[in-house]
Amino acid sequence: LGLGCRIHRDNHSNTGEITLGSTNKKRFNGDLVYVPLEYNGRWIIRINGIKIGDKTVAGNITVGMDTGCSAIYGNEKDIQLINDFIGAIVPEIKAQDDGTNKRFYLFACSIDFDSLPPVYIGLGNKWFTIYSSDYVVKSDNNTKCFSRFVSHGDVYSVFWVFGQGVFHRLYTVFGTTPVLLVGKSYKFQMKHLGMLIVIEFLLKGKGFTEEEC
Repeated sequence: LGLGCRIHRDNHSNTGEITLGSTNKKRFNGDLVYVPLEYNGRWIIRINGIKIGDKTVAGNITVGMDTGCSAIYGNEKDIQLINDFIGAIVPEIKAQDDGTNKRFYLFACSIDFDSLPPVYIGLGNKWFTIYSSDYVVKSDNNTKCFSRFVSHGDVYSVFWVFGQGVFHRLYTVFGTTPVLLVGKSYKFQMKHLGMLIVIEFLLKGKGFTEEEC
């Protein structure tokens, strides 16, 4: 038993879904692959790396899985390299209450986003793909186009947070057993605590915000 989570890729529609006590098999395809948790009781996993084309842009890192976070947070060095490859620039640095700084990267909204490269994430000895539609998000008035790859301020930290830039593409399951991944590149599963009743309801994907996580 577990909790299945599907966050819709359109930030402005209420068509996401959570299934309590089970998974919705209509939402994913392929065989499941186990990925162990790094810490008991915490939804942190180790990934094999992040690639763009044949270039490895982030090595062996640990990742906290956070469905309430809209961005993909990583260290300043790797995040800058990723944004350089996908064509985003740094507009400003925002100081946080904890003394750290976050770097937010912008695209020119006039570019052809379909021409941007896919990003590959190594999970469970498989490579999963996220596309520009997953890692680019427009503001509500379409005046700003953000990259979901955001620096959390630390230059070399090996701890990352995966938010909705990943969950938009990959179906997720939290349960009492290790993380599970389905075989197709656009489907993802991770396990969490089980429940006895199956309930489905709408879950809205969040737009990008500079104040969370």
